[in-house]
Amino acid sequence: MSFQRKLICLLLLCFTNSVFAKDDTKISIVYNENKIITEEYPDSLSAACHNGTFVGIQQNGVISYKGIPYAQQPVGDLRWRPAREALPDDKVYQAFYYGKSPIQTEWPTELASYYEQGEDCLYLNVWSHANDSLKNLPVVVFIHGGAYGWGGTSDPLYDGQSFVEAHPDVIFVSVGYRTGIMGFIDLWAVDSVGDYKESCNLGLLDQVAALKWIQKNISSFGGDPSNVTLWGQGSGAGCVSLLTIMEQARGLMKRVIIESGTVALTYSKLECQPLTKMLLKETKATCMDDLLKLSSDELKELNEKLNGYANFPMRDGIVLPESLYEAYENNSSDVEMLIGTNSDEFRYWITEVGGMLAYRMMLPILFGNNTDLMTNTDKNLAYDFINKKKVKKVWRITEFYNDVIYRIPSINQASSNSRSQANTYMYYWTYPSTKKNLKACQGVELPFLLNNLEQNVFDEESVDSAMAYKVQEMWVNFIKTGNPSTENVDWQPYSEKSRQTMYLGKDCRLVKDPMLSQRKKLESMSKYYLNGNDNSNTLRMPWIYKVAATSAGVIGVGVLVALIISL
Repeated sequence: MSFQRKLICLLLLCFTNSVFAKDDTKISIVYNENKIITEEYPDSLSAACHNGTFVGIQQNGVISYKGIPYAQQPVGDLRWRPAREALPDDKVYQAFYYGKSPIQTEWPTELASYYEQGEDCLYLNVWSHANDSLKNLPVVVFIHGGAYGWGGTSDPLYDGQSFVEAHPDVIFVSVGYRTGIMGFIDLWAVDSVGDYKESCNLGLLDQVAALKWIQKNISSFGGDPSNVTLWGQGSGAGCVSLLTIMEQARGLMKRVIIESGTVALTYSKLECQPLTKMLLKETKATCMDDLLKLSSDELKELNEKLNGYANFPMRDGIVLPESLYEAYENNSSDVEMLIGTNSDEFRYWITEVGGMLAYRMMLPILFGNNTDLMTNTDKNLAYDFINKKKVKKVWRITEFYNDVIYRIPSINQASSNSRSQANTYMYYWTYPSTKKNLKACQGVELPFLLNNLEQNVFDEESVDSAMAYKVQEMWVNFIKTGNPSTENVDWQPYSEKSRQTMYLGKDCRLVKDPMLSQRKKLESMSKYYLNGNDNSNTLRMPWIYKVAATSAGVIGVGVLVALIISL
């Protein structure tokens, strides 16, 4: 860790009493391994797949199949390799328990991090209605978020039971994939022969393998392989944005739902280097053989030290194009798209960094470092944006990131997709959290849409069921038909001419080209792929010197805190 980064951490720890400590929260779901079944089993609860027959559990008219391996597990010689197709198998297996979470650091807002972890994490789960007469149903495949370093399908928020209970004519699938140092790390520096050239995007290739498995096997669960919708949120939506233009995923989905994640959530080759250097330094490895000899326990210990530096997918020119916006422009796909963002995306990090005081300290540092990389014209534009209104600077910087990381890249993707003549719909979520300062932050919509109304970290109570019913109807209509309109809501497609955007809040209404002047001011920022990466932040910010000088004086901590709050 650099001196500057250590100093940032020290400031945060000294002047923030709400920074997350290790939480005692534990996920209530008990881990167990699915075993081979040798005795008789009910045919009505089984699904015959190419890699085995899987027997699920029925509850409230829904059959759940958990922990189905969709690929060979990436262990031993397959570590840091692209997922390989699951081998044919004629045995019968339980599908009672979730597979392992990918290796990650335990974190209070990522409940799957408290579940059993392992390298062998390539499993998916299927929820389908128990009515045998329902065949060729639309399939929705959910990709969880977690900043590419956390998350897992065992998180109760992503459980598909209540969603399928409410919508029995849809098959719900959730997919686990490698995260952190196992799923997104650039090993080119130690891979002398190019055997690990895809290592920086393995999590994405895991998802491709899952989609191929679904194409091959989902009909056994009553699903229609020609009617698959890929749905992601946060970094999961970043994955879906990328899969939409990846050659490896072409033809594997008919529609996509992209919530609060874009191609901006990627790294350049340069941004991926620090994690590799830290890995080699910690392990003293000089070649791939050294890394392959590490035990799973050693990898977990390494992850504790390095998870905070987790990479995003890399624009490597192999798995992903180096110019992602250009790839969208040239994409001739007819994939239908429902895409949008929340009005207060970046406020999510208030909770994650430990509260408002830490957030007020972190944000100007990030902004200053990001603008250092810009042309003078764009830098002046960015500073003009955050200084223009009589609003506290912290909220103007927040709005800057809401737009340049999320809303404007989403608009770019929607615009490109609409030009390909594919049905495209855009939304803007404004229904707020009840917790102070969070408003409509990233992730606030998930309990509404997944019908897990009690699983909400952004509200004191369960979410509004009437709102949940309204937006679920839109999402499910899109999954079924490619059109999210309902009997009460006429949702017009998005185009560059009209830019019709559905506001989803206390009321639902179409708005033509919302925040037009703001969009035009900031749309040039897309070329920088701003992504919230703070791995290379320095303290070369004028306000930091001001804070440091004050804290060294006799005025004391009270004035230091007042200075931070004034930002």
